[in-house]
Amino acid sequence: MPDKNLKIINSLIKSAALTAIFITAITIAGEIMPFIKDWLKSIFLHHWIGKGILSAVIFLGATALFAAIPNNAKEEKITANLGRLFWIVCLGFAVIFGFYVYETLKH
Repeated sequence: MPDKNLKIINSLIKSAALTAIFITAITIAGEIMPFIKDWLKSIFLHHWIGKGILSAVIFLGATALFAAIPNNAKEEKITANLGRLFWIVCLGFAVIFGFYVYETLKH
């Protein structure tokens, strides 16, 4: 595969990881600090729409930024980054799930 394609793939993987971290953080922050949800609602009509739009902007912006930064992406590096992305998404799921279980059992 040409190096340019590997660089784009690597940029997409890194952006997906960054976006997953953002979604996890804003979801929990919105529950702990209601003003965040209110802000999202005031700008985007609903907090879910706001999270989606902000996530898309972060993903696209980070992809462009990572693609602009010189790197020598190799297939091995992409495989390693895919593994990291998998675990970041799993951890994000576990954190959000654990938070909601805790919040449910707390009351």
